[in-house]
Amino acid sequence: MRYICTSIVATLVLVGTSTADNYTIATNGMTFAPATLDVQPGDIITFEVGPYHTATSGSSCSSDGLFDYGSGTNTWTVPDSVAGTTVDYFCIPHCSMGMTGAINVADTITVCSSGCDYTSINDAIDAASDGDVIQLSSQTYYEGVEINTEGKAITISGTTDADGNSTSILDGNNSHRVLICQTGEGADTVFENLVVRNGFADNGGGMRNGGSRPTLTNCTFTGNVAQQYGGGVQGLSSWSIMTNCTFTGNEAPSGGGLYSSSGNPTLTNCTFTGNEAGTGDGGGVLLSFSNPTLENCTFTGNLANHYGGGMWITSSSSPIIITCRFEGNSATFNGGALYSGFQCNPSLTDTTVCGNTTDQIDGDWTDNGGNTVADECTDDCTGDFDDNGEVSVDDLLALLAAYQTNADGDCDGDGDTDVDDLLLLISAWGVCP
Repeated sequence: MRYICTSIVATLVLVGTSTADNYTIATNGMTFAPATLDVQPGDIITFEVGPYHTATSGSSCSSDGLFDYGSGTNTWTVPDSVAGTTVDYFCIPHCSMGMTGAINVADTITVCSSGCDYTSINDAIDAASDGDVIQLSSQTYYEGVEINTEGKAITISGTTDADGNSTSILDGNNSHRVLICQTGEGADTVFENLVVRNGFADNGGGMRNGGSRPTLTNCTFTGNVAQQYGGGVQGLSSWSIMTNCTFTGNEAPSGGGLYSSSGNPTLTNCTFTGNEAGTGDGGGVLLSFSNPTLENCTFTGNLANHYGGGMWITSSSSPIIITCRFEGNSATFNGGALYSGFQCNPSLTDTTVCGNTTDQIDGDWTDNGGNTVADECTDDCTGDFDDNGEVSVDDLLALLAAYQTNADGDCDGDGDTDVDDLLLLISAWGVCP
């Protein structure tokens, strides 16, 4: 049993860590498809080579010995030795007919206090090219000015601990914004495994996205302050993609955690906790002319001194809210969880709204089914031992600590902690219903 539990813990911890990407290059007539591919060291490429063809590394129809595959299925793991280069390849029988391809391998640029390529993140960005990875270490970075990605398709990647928590901290020292993307960045501008804290600006204390669509994964925005909108993040005409991000303890007059105007961001598995709209609306999120999609997101303990403790929806915004939970949020006036303003119509599916004050939802909304809206929350989330609205690794570890020892991990009410409780907890994994 100890082996089974250990295996489960290891598997779940690894879910949030970075893994190699897999790609396929196939022969298609007298071409390779795709003929050009952007990868990183450690990625795995499968070559599907048809009859009478080869996939042979080299240029000018001359092999360089890196790989040489005949017909069939072959895999190649991109080695560190080719980072920052282009690996050309060709088909030996048909090279003279133009059957060639290229694999662009990103470079990894390291940034740390000493012993790395750079000590400044902005200096590393200046030196980076599209596709490169800027790898941070486990430390706190005081850049002194906002970090600007300059429109480049790069990845800024932090480190994580054994539990998948970010250990690379970007600190604004309560004097400046931390991150900015406003030069047309697309989804291939990536921020991952970062803590963004103590930012300060007129708008977007932690991060400001203008006319951009960056990807944010496993990022935490905490303790950031804006003087107007978006304590954690402000998005203007932005279609940001946010996954497994946390917004906690951010402040602004309106849109304490996130402010989105004229954009349709996507948020998946994100958490908004303890954010505040100090003199206005939208403690967790404020939406204006925006139609984001939120799935498996949790809003708890957010505060608005006017309307919309969890979320204020205004100016023809109609967010799509799926399998989310709003609990313990508060607004001084109306919409403890959600305030839906003029010509707004959020749609809710399989979402729980409970225990918010002064009320739950104020204004129009569409009930797509599976929703629970109640003044009081019921304790029906099996396995959520830390009462944070989701069953996760922390709950699993609590159960394993009590396994066959006491009833602290009892999920089925039989007075002990055993394999039945373990199975129940795993079946309830994720955001509470």
